[in-house]
Amino acid sequence: MFGTLIDIDTEGNILMKDKGVALLPTLFKVYKNKYLGSKAVKWIVAMYDYRSPYRGLPKEQRETMVNNMLLEKDKCTFKEKPLIIDAIKEYKSISYDPDYEEYRSMVDKSSEVIKVFKQLKVNSENISTINDLQVEMGKAAKSRRELKNAIISEIESGNKIAGVGGDDDLSIFEQEEMFK
Repeated sequence: MFGTLIDIDTEGNILMKDKGVALLPTLFKVYKNKYLGSKAVKWIVAMYDYRSPYRGLPKEQRETMVNNMLLEKDKCTFKEKPLIIDAIKEYKSISYDPDYEEYRSMVDKSSEVIKVFKQLKVNSENISTINDLQVEMGKAAKSRRELKNAIISEIESGNKIAGVGGDDDLSIFEQEEMFK
């Protein structure tokens, strides 16, 4: 999982020995489901993990890229299944970080603004409005870069999502849940 809750090796294989799996019983059910399995878990992780290489993309682009790279299809046929929806909610709730969420929202909104900006036609009547919009877009880009740099600094300093990936052994209950 790109170094956060679950480990995925360089070939994309899920390392189920990771302690994070015990914290995600619904995701583990997805993994054990013969029709979903590791491909569905990889899809969830690639879509929603904060350290996914696709995470910086707006949601629509991210989904297209993940579908093409992992599923070799344009559409994901299992994303609306109740088990997948529950696993995504569980995954997102345990890995929630406000800085990442803020950054993701900024990226998504910036993408929408850029689409609108590209559609604007410049003429003598609206040139000053377009210039003002460019200035505001520049301010937003600067804020986004500052937040991104703060997140990168935190990652590089070795901080991890609170409560996950520690050196403590699993409790008896977590071990039982992992092997159900």
